[in-house]
Amino acid sequence: MSIKKWLYSKKDTLLLLSIIGLSIFLTFINYPNRWGLAADQARDVLVVHHALALHTLPLIGPYSASGPFVFGPFWYWIFMIPIGLFPQILLAPWIFQSILYVGIIPLFYLIGRKLQNNNFGLLLSLFAAISPGYITIATNLIMSALVGIMGVGILYFFIDYLQTKKILSLSLLSFLVGLAINTHFEAAPLGIFLPAAFLVGKRNFKHVMAICLLFLLPFLPLIIFTLQFHWYEITNILHTVFTPHAGAHLNPFFEFFKHWATFLIIFLPKIWQQAIGGNTLIVFLAIALCLFTFLYAFYRQEVQKNILILFIIFFVMSAPFGYYSGTLFEQFFTFAFPFLFIFITWTCLFLIQKQKIVGIFLIALFILFGLLCDGKIISSSTNKTAQTASYWTRQLDKAKLADTYKVYNFGTLNKNEGLALAMLLSYQNKSSQKGLELGVGYVGAPIGYPILINGPANLRIYNLGNTPPEQLQKEGFIPENATNIYNSVENWWK
Repeated sequence: MSIKKWLYSKKDTLLLLSIIGLSIFLTFINYPNRWGLAADQARDVLVVHHALALHTLPLIGPYSASGPFVFGPFWYWIFMIPIGLFPQILLAPWIFQSILYVGIIPLFYLIGRKLQNNNFGLLLSLFAAISPGYITIATNLIMSALVGIMGVGILYFFIDYLQTKKILSLSLLSFLVGLAINTHFEAAPLGIFLPAAFLVGKRNFKHVMAICLLFLLPFLPLIIFTLQFHWYEITNILHTVFTPHAGAHLNPFFEFFKHWATFLIIFLPKIWQQAIGGNTLIVFLAIALCLFTFLYAFYRQEVQKNILILFIIFFVMSAPFGYYSGTLFEQFFTFAFPFLFIFITWTCLFLIQKQKIVGIFLIALFILFGLLCDGKIISSSTNKTAQTASYWTRQLDKAKLADTYKVYNFGTLNKNEGLALAMLLSYQNKSSQKGLELGVGYVGAPIGYPILINGPANLRIYNLGNTPPEQLQKEGFIPENATNIYNSVENWWK
């Protein structure tokens, strides 16, 4: 066999490997300036680091920003893997998550093959590989990023169950849905996959039990927590959900219409822009093309059953976001990106069947604008918090005032930098409860202690000496070392 014939026979494999290579390049280029570090990331790494030192499993996750309730602990459990294997490599959890995002690219290919064919899988994986939303969140250690990865797995096992009706696929689907919701409650709309699987699958006792038991299994830590702490979790979730929000006195129909209009006109286009890139015109073009192509194909009875089911699921899944009255962030919808990739892929390939030149032009257009958006994100990324904290650790090494330190924040305005400093010192084995007390404060803060390091970022490091913790607390200083952070997340209720 000639090389030309061999290459042609392996073209799909070679194209997929090229797409994976492109994903690796876009995910890891300029990485030192792109790994996200702020208060939440530093807190979570400190919690995992300290849990491993204590040889214990966290029972609960951090507080939700939506109300006085907590998430499950699986966010911490999963990142015990990279931090436990590479305890001295600061970027281990970030790189681990980025590798997972590269790893879902071949999974998109398999999803596309199951939905239609190899061409669908290749184009679908390409759109995922160049997604600005994915290359951004792949380097940001937040729970929405992990939920986004689980969302791809959930979609794969759902499609596999549609085709095979195997109980293993149903079990893995149910378990991943429960795991995603426990990781962050933003994933609650993914619960629609379970009744959908029941409706299209085998409605027998064995399959129903698999759905219920495997879905509930990840909730065991939260169940234990709420039973030990006076039904705290359930009580506060119900109170938050059913407490009337601002504007509740208005006409319910008007409120519902207003939220849905905001979601459709403002929020949904932002999600599409995160997913596929491009400017406002490109985004509305993509949405309009998907909608009108679907309506045309539906009228002509040319929509495949699986694609129709996914359109219905996406519409039902979006309903809570349209009704939700709280603050929405684009990353909350990362788990739904696969739907958008599927819809745009299906639209382009459908148009190729009808008007080949038009379909190819649209594919090239979406790829071009996606890559341009990627380039802008990659080239403009900075990590000022990490740079500031690294500068402080270098200055402390030069000063050689003590072997270990204990970090305090003055108030909460500089929480990002204070926690980042505490995290770096912990990784360098220079953090302890008995270390020299350092205060992180902004320039002009009413702090009477000696200035140890001036700058950067309009911040200062103060030498707090051996001031008693009680006195520092009265003065507005908050301890940010690993022990205090771990206790504030895991032991506050005991």
